[in-house]
Amino acid sequence: MLSIVIPIDLLRRPSNLLKRLKHIVCAARSSSFQVVVGHNDRGQIDDAKLKGLLKNEPSVTLVSKKFAFFETSQAALRNLAVSSAKFETILFLDADIYADIELFQYLACRVAGGEPYAMLPCLYLTPTGTRELLSRKIGMDIINGFFQFDRKKVLHLAMPSSIIAMKKEDYFSLGGFNEAYKGHGYEDFDFMMRLIMKSSKVKAASEILIDKPYRAPLLSEGFRAVLAEKCIPHVLEKKFAFHLWHPRNGKESYYLRRSENAKIFQGELRKCLDINYEMEINSGVPFLIEPFFRACMEKGYKPTDFYALFHAAPSHQGRSKFSDWAAKIFCSFA
Repeated sequence: MLSIVIPIDLLRRPSNLLKRLKHIVCAARSSSFQVVVGHNDRGQIDDAKLKGLLKNEPSVTLVSKKFAFFETSQAALRNLAVSSAKFETILFLDADIYADIELFQYLACRVAGGEPYAMLPCLYLTPTGTRELLSRKIGMDIINGFFQFDRKKVLHLAMPSSIIAMKKEDYFSLGGFNEAYKGHGYEDFDFMMRLIMKSSKVKAASEILIDKPYRAPLLSEGFRAVLAEKCIPHVLEKKFAFHLWHPRNGKESYYLRRSENAKIFQGELRKCLDINYEMEINSGVPFLIEPFFRACMEKGYKPTDFYALFHAAPSHQGRSKFSDWAAKIFCSFA
């Protein structure tokens, strides 16, 4: 049995988020899962719509609270939701994740089978990819296209992503998410690093502090590479979540908080690893190369089938501007 934890703050994109949440709730009706929604209740019309949407859904638990701070806190909303999770295994999702019940069951089984957690890689879809997935519901076509270097439907691969299944008792032993993070980003990195350090040893090397985005997933560095290693078994099995496209305004205060969150994370990570601030941060050989090839050998996979993970071309290459424009119109109603 599984409790799916979803944070919701309707300050931004309210109509779109309500539709996305409805998709997840409708999909969960065919399962025995509990959906727990942590809701920042701002007392607006959209908040009332949310309560009406979930009112007669027996598998959904809505936990609403008005927070004192203005900016969205995904960390606080997740912590709020977990407090009402009734099952021992919990799964963290965002409302923009495509509701794949079989995939969620796969994650729950991994944890029930004795794994301390399961971190899933996530394909972020283009408007065209989002339209195709919602209309045709054939995710494997998108996955196979990604590994054949087709970028029409995929923006990028997040490896890791914040989609995590784990035992609730382990969540509480970690103290939950750090609510110092507001706005966009890094609260998931903070939580995931503490989670893997709980169950496996992480060498306190300065390279872990490297904070660089990547295009080629297997060439990532720093803490992203440390976390991405935990995703390799799921990648080899081609188990991916899908993030549905939505418009994004990088000038919103929600996204502008990311740089401040990065500073908080660096401080927290140094404390966890006991790394002092004078230690020089150096890049080394890409960390994931060796564990990737080792996993392929152990599991009997051909590395050549996954060379798209080394692909570093910009995501806009090979995409039609007209197709994206038409798909964005579709996404605005989905």
